[in-house]
Amino acid sequence: MGVRSIVVALGLAGLAAGATDVSSCSCGFYDAEQDNLWTDSIVVYFNESNNIPEDIFWRENWRNTYEQGWNAQFVTGSATNNSWIGNSTSQSTSAQKSLQLFVEPSTAQHLVVGGGVRTQRQDIQYGSFRAMMKGPARYAGGTSLTMELAYNLTQQVSLNIMNTAEPDTAWISTLINHEFPNRYLGVNLTNITNQAFGANPITDPWGYNIMRLDWTPTVMNYWLGNNLSRSVTGACDDGSARPTTPSPLTLKHWSDGNEYAMEGPPWHNESEANILYVRAFFNTSSLTSDEEQAFNSRCNIKSACSTDDLELRGSTPYPESATQYWQQQSGQYTMRWPAVGIGSFGLLISLLTIINVTIRRFVLPDAPKKHEPEPSSTESEDSNSTRGEGSFISGGTTPLAAHRSPYASGFVTPATSGARTLVPGTPNNLTRPSSIRDIPPIPEQFRESSMAGSSGAATPRNITRPSSARGDGEFPPIQHGSHDNLDRARFAEMTMGEGPTSPGLMSGPETPFFGTSVPTTPFSPSFGAGARNLSFLGRPAEQITYGPAVPVGDTGDEEIVRGGVVVEPNGKGKNVAISTSAAPKDATVGRGKPAGQRVDYLAGLLAICSTFVSLTHYMLTFVPAVIEPGAFTHYPSENLARKTVGWFFFNEAWVVLFFTTSSRFLTTKYLRTGDLGVIAEKATGRTFRLMIPIIGVIVLEYFLMDVGAVDWLQYLSSVTWSTWPYTVVYDNFGDFVSETLELIYLIPNGRPQITSNYCTGVLWTIPVQLDGSWQAMLAVIVFREIKAPWKRITYYLTVIALHWYGRSWGAFFVAGLCMADMDVTYKYRKWLLARPWIYYPALNLVILLALAGLGNDLVSNWIGIDFQIIEDGWHIDKRTGLARIQAGNSGFPAYYVPKLNGLVFAICAQLLVEWSAWFQKVISVKIVLWLFPHIFTIYLFHGFIFWSVGSALCISLSSAGVPYWANLLLVAIVCYTVLYLSLPIITPVVEALGKTVTNSIWASASEQPAPKRRTLYPFPDDLFVSRNLDNPFENASVIDSSASSINYKPGKGGKGSMTTATGSSASSFAEKPTTADGKAPNTTVSDMGIAF
Repeated sequence: MGVRSIVVALGLAGLAAGATDVSSCSCGFYDAEQDNLWTDSIVVYFNESNNIPEDIFWRENWRNTYEQGWNAQFVTGSATNNSWIGNSTSQSTSAQKSLQLFVEPSTAQHLVVGGGVRTQRQDIQYGSFRAMMKGPARYAGGTSLTMELAYNLTQQVSLNIMNTAEPDTAWISTLINHEFPNRYLGVNLTNITNQAFGANPITDPWGYNIMRLDWTPTVMNYWLGNNLSRSVTGACDDGSARPTTPSPLTLKHWSDGNEYAMEGPPWHNESEANILYVRAFFNTSSLTSDEEQAFNSRCNIKSACSTDDLELRGSTPYPESATQYWQQQSGQYTMRWPAVGIGSFGLLISLLTIINVTIRRFVLPDAPKKHEPEPSSTESEDSNSTRGEGSFISGGTTPLAAHRSPYASGFVTPATSGARTLVPGTPNNLTRPSSIRDIPPIPEQFRESSMAGSSGAATPRNITRPSSARGDGEFPPIQHGSHDNLDRARFAEMTMGEGPTSPGLMSGPETPFFGTSVPTTPFSPSFGAGARNLSFLGRPAEQITYGPAVPVGDTGDEEIVRGGVVVEPNGKGKNVAISTSAAPKDATVGRGKPAGQRVDYLAGLLAICSTFVSLTHYMLTFVPAVIEPGAFTHYPSENLARKTVGWFFFNEAWVVLFFTTSSRFLTTKYLRTGDLGVIAEKATGRTFRLMIPIIGVIVLEYFLMDVGAVDWLQYLSSVTWSTWPYTVVYDNFGDFVSETLELIYLIPNGRPQITSNYCTGVLWTIPVQLDGSWQAMLAVIVFREIKAPWKRITYYLTVIALHWYGRSWGAFFVAGLCMADMDVTYKYRKWLLARPWIYYPALNLVILLALAGLGNDLVSNWIGIDFQIIEDGWHIDKRTGLARIQAGNSGFPAYYVPKLNGLVFAICAQLLVEWSAWFQKVISVKIVLWLFPHIFTIYLFHGFIFWSVGSALCISLSSAGVPYWANLLLVAIVCYTVLYLSLPIITPVVEALGKTVTNSIWASASEQPAPKRRTLYPFPDDLFVSRNLDNPFENASVIDSSASSINYKPGKGGKGSMTTATGSSASSFAEKPTTADGKAPNTTVSDMGIAF
């Protein structure tokens, strides 16, 4: 205790005899230094008393069931027997009395009981509050001696003397509205004695010192000794306004174990803090307007007592209402009926819509489908060719509207495989139908002579079509873009039918137009010797699979799963099964399944990884000791779990498998075909495909967090004893946009800022995924050009090693590319499976290495040697150029830094599932494959479920006294139930956004835009205003037989016009190529009077 503090304390003891009762100061108390006048006061010298005056102070007695604070791992309480007046055992003067406040050692349930006193009055509003305080002693365990005025978390001011676990870090914090205890919001005790702190610095920070709070409507000042430490005139550090609410004055000694504040708490012995006196001068909210007017009329500054008068004692009188908890008087509320009406109407419409959809889909049975009668044997022989020519036979497909037609895209031209014969005797006048659907069928007599097949036999009237530019005569996939409103799958089915008729014609029961074919374009598979198809939009529907946009492991569109077999176009419009395994068809179960069956295991692998990642985050949130050594444990079994099973199931290494599989899917098709169009497609849509679903989920969480969905999370650490969960709402919308865009441009390794505003830090993988995608797509072009196997493999190993040493995630992507290349190009699995004496030892080695990659945590848990710390010392220190261990900077690497054990595990785990049929069968069960389309949603959304629903439920169950093991079980069941129930809702939305926009972007980049047409093109403008439903063949305004021919004249840019025999012209339906001899093709129209 400092000499000055002892002199002041002894001097105060001698003033008791001549004390002045503050009740005699009817005109208040004037602070000349700050020029403030206060109406009421409380002045108590504990060193002059034997008991705490109960009419002024109330000794606190309570227990919390949870605590507010991101790092509060202990629950606080207060007991009356921890607050009394006595001689301090820690002071040099044994006769010195004070208010003693004790903190007991923590219990096994993390309950820390302290002591405190609070004023009976709760109407204190603004004032000057001074106390001579002595904080907890050195090495007594981290606690805090606090003087505060607190109404709630957003109306609070406090001054805290914290000793912390080590004296060098002890400090005094000055906080408002429960600000985060940043060190710049206070002063360290080692600095408080320096002259730089003020003209009259504190001489002994561990002894008695005067602490002071000045709270006015315009400023909040914190005084340490005679020096102003902090002054707040505007908003607080967290952006909130200064407190204005009446509240009691509290003096307490406590600890919640916050590692950023007081640390602690005491574990073996109680900690003591002391207070000699309290001098509080303040205004009160209990003062009525009449009393205030009377006070102002009779009092002035000269008649007021001085706040510096050391003889003042006692408390001013107060009414009973001053002891009541203050409540805001709400104004008269008026119901806003217009808003209620509009909201109710919208809610009613939404409800009726949902009910209607539910009834139609689940309640009412499906209407029986009308089946067309089986065609006769004569008709069936010609059905393909007849319907392939697009005749309006009953049950066939009517012409598409311009915006739905393949002609609108500019790529569909008349078929040219030979002359086709229309039915003789077609009427000259066809009545224009009232709508597309009302086009009548051709009478039976007009269908007697079927259109000729591939023989090319012509009737007197025929349609001449230009020869196909395709040499093979096969029908290529139609390239269509986002302007197609027709369902893609149905459109592909209609346009890709295979029939026995002449090649190049569309055939099948649903042909949209007369027989047509697609010309060769730069985007067609048959263009040039190096055929390329830049878009998968033209594939048949059964070949198109829209997998999830897995940013943590993209499935890509290169290998399409259908019925357990990978299929892709063979260049001739047909589907052929392709092998993802080089194993022979008769491979035994022990050495691999047949080639066509080895598909689902990759989907299962990603689903399992996503599940394990969510389980890891569940444990970090609710049971951290299962993963983190040294974490607080609720039960001893948690440590046992960490040393036995935790290292396998709850390992951060599971996330790295997403990177290796991602590069495999990105590059497999290019390795197989050498088609740069595959790289172009991926490069164009990669960012959009990943970011659009992510932005959708981020926006959803943004609004949910803003309405308080995760408010309970800041209380969770006091129940779970885990400080891992942390997230806050964005300060403003600009920060939201900035942090979202950062995901696209951030260069690994780095932690995106958005991880502090998102539930769990999973979004750190997005910059890694994007950066790795560019590396993989560029690298595959280079590697494929290296023809010598030994050179290619050597280059792979060199690149992987350099990436690892440079601490780049590129090592994982190149490793995935290497495995794909070895499989696709060199068929190494076929060679391996054919040699059991090599296969089985290699398989066992891979298993051991995979376990070793995961087992780093197992070794560190048992023997204390952490290989990740050793490895960190090998890498280069960027500041000095030395190895990190030589530079003295080695340590445990951050979670977003690649590690060697993760690289080994990623390679070996993927090889294991590719080599072992047993593992493939295990991870390909139906329940696992069911999760596969949802792995992106699980990855992005599980953290929000844990931190919103899970945190609220966990705290509620803990408050109800439920044992923690039962609490964990119930929380896990509820969280995963809510998560899985949300998958069918969230996944379709985010995936539809990603697919639609990405496909549109690629279509606009790879296809010629559709020409602008009038709304009713190719039908007449008076289609709907000139109808005759009674006689559909009367007064039809169509091209009659007099216009017996239409000649196509190419114009500039490949466009042209059609000129009839009468000289009229019409714009072409499509951009038509010239024939093989370079002349424009002629289209002769029969009496049907319709030209295509």
